[in-house]
Amino acid sequence: MNIAITASLSTHELAGLDGMARQFADLRHQDYSDPRSYLLVMASFTGLTFLGNSVLYTFTEEVGWRGYLYHLWRPFGFWRSSIATGLVWGIWHWPMIYLFGLNYPDHRALGLAIFPISTILFAVILTLVRDRAGSVLAPGILHAGVNSLALIVLVVLDHPTYPWDAVGIGYLAALAAGALVTAAFQQAKPQSFVRHRCWTTQPR
Repeated sequence: MNIAITASLSTHELAGLDGMARQFADLRHQDYSDPRSYLLVMASFTGLTFLGNSVLYTFTEEVGWRGYLYHLWRPFGFWRSSIATGLVWGIWHWPMIYLFGLNYPDHRALGLAIFPISTILFAVILTLVRDRAGSVLAPGILHAGVNSLALIVLVVLDHPTYPWDAVGIGYLAALAAGALVTAAFQQAKPQSFVRHRCWTTQPR
């Protein structure tokens, strides 16, 4: 895979990416003496982060949120299920936030309030994805993609001030916009939930 990535970086493409990659390297005070190797490392890091998170979140958190709780609460309606799951999801992270500063190392108390808001908004989107896909795999991949992107952005930034920087505010704004789009889509094409014994139960 790494060989293919290296081979695909032609001189022209490398020149086009050079400026952006150099800025990233400067922000992190990283060595940029070998542009091709630097871009290869960044591409490998991005791919491995996404792949690792896809496996991690699909077979850990998402089995609980869009697996067990989905089957338990989805019959009570889209919005009740999404909000309740998002709230539990956020509260479940409280010990990590308060004790270890997860995502909010400098604002732990504030994180206890903000994080459940973000998980409720995200849960609305992921419930719709779970409904339409009929599998926990799809929300697991989306969950992994969003977290991978956030991690990569934080790695690139120098001294991020989350949640007050563009990343934190932008993340909440993006989730809010996504939840509004989801609401419009759900209103236009609602689905009712039918319970079956099979784990792959889906709305119809």
